[in-house]
Amino acid sequence: MGELLTLSDQGDRREIVGDNSTLFDLRFILTEAEWREGTDLLHPIFGTAYNPKIPLRLFFGLCGVLNVMIPVLNGWSWDELIREQPQRAALTALVAIACALAAMGVGTKALDRRLNRIDLERHIVVTDRGVTITWNNRVFNHEWKDFVYFRATPNVVILRNPGVRFWTIPLRAVPAGSESRFLDLLHRKVPRRQPYSWSPDSSGYAH
Repeated sequence: MGELLTLSDQGDRREIVGDNSTLFDLRFILTEAEWREGTDLLHPIFGTAYNPKIPLRLFFGLCGVLNVMIPVLNGWSWDELIREQPQRAALTALVAIACALAAMGVGTKALDRRLNRIDLERHIVVTDRGVTITWNNRVFNHEWKDFVYFRATPNVVILRNPGVRFWTIPLRAVPAGSESRFLDLLHRKVPRRQPYSWSPDSSGYAH
């Protein structure tokens, strides 16, 4: 996994990435359109909990219906459940409401913006040894082996870590005329096939 560095550790950053090894020094603020394109590229079928597509919305809707039916399936009416087990009734109702709101996409946009802070500048330094990302008062130092795959469109590149973390890089941030060299570097350093993917080449870029 990549090492998480605080801002106090930035003085050691030159030792990590090496000034002479810097290949790309990228600074940018993501637009909402670029962020959405990145999440759609990463989750083309279901989307995410904060930007759900129709299949995921249907799943959340079914979740809400099942929670409403839980008392009946267990031989209770809602009146009985509220009288006999008010805490369980409150929890079941809260889960049902949360699923319903998620299915409708209510409040998810604001939460998405809060969690991902697309209003903050991202500073990404790409070297032969890895990628250092400064964002939201934190520094993430990743070796190339910390990325499990990448994907790309004509507008953005996604670098995916194990788990749920990923990084969106707009190609507009790459110096003009260097896009091919940047993508060639990713082809050399990062696997193009997503583990357990049906796609033989998940990068979306013809090498």
